[in-house]
Amino acid sequence: FFFGPAPKIQEVPYDPTLHQLFFGEELSMAVRFFTHGYDCLAPPETVCYHLWSRAHRPTQQPMSSREKKQREMSWNIVR
Repeated sequence: FFFGPAPKIQEVPYDPTLHQLFFGEELSMAVRFFTHGYDCLAPPETVCYHLWSRAHRPTQQPMSSREKKQREMSWNIVR
């Protein structure tokens, strides 16, 4: 997770080549912040969690073939 003031995202923006990336965004941003001189800290115990499964609810509209291709290309970049 990331907690901080919103202007930090303007200083270290999301990677513009990673279209349609949702799962994997946190690791990508952690690396980008670290390489821009920020320290990355992890608490020794769980302080919050995120329900990753989306099977219990609809998520978004079906993606177009272009969006699917962009997502696959993004996954290949962060793997």
